[in-house]
Amino acid sequence: MKKTLTLLILNLAAISYGQQSFVLAGGQATGSGGSVSYSYGQIFYKAISGSNGELTQGVQQAIEIYPLSTPSSAINIDITLYPNPAVAEAILDLNFSQFQEEMKYEVFSIDGKLIRTGLISSNQTSIDVDILPAATYFLNVMSSNKILKVFKLIKNN
Repeated sequence: MKKTLTLLILNLAAISYGQQSFVLAGGQATGSGGSVSYSYGQIFYKAISGSNGELTQGVQQAIEIYPLSTPSSAINIDITLYPNPAVAEAILDLNFSQFQEEMKYEVFSIDGKLIRTGLISSNQTSIDVDILPAATYFLNVMSSNKILKVFKLIKNN
């Protein structure tokens, strides 16, 4: 009887410290357009927030790479921002084939405070974000004081 009770207690202790959830499958896929890693099957997660950012255990988070807005009167121009999230620098890639006016970018904090401005002088402009704290920022691409696109830029450490 003592052996059975001891084994029962040990099994209950092992179960309480065991894996709480599992991933059914996952992997990594690469192609000419880039690479992606994925997993599915985990339905529970725990988010831990701190002053430097947020950590979500066990769940791969989606990366949003789309402009927040494009004014309807905007000229057809390809503008992309990568990598997003950025650590040290972000690249603003523009297609200048139809548009040759002076352009600039503005980086705003989430509360609307202007953080940085810069001129766009070539098809690829490097934006230094290394000294910025980890947070979410808005990046406006402008020409003649008109907003062409607004991106959400995520800065990680």
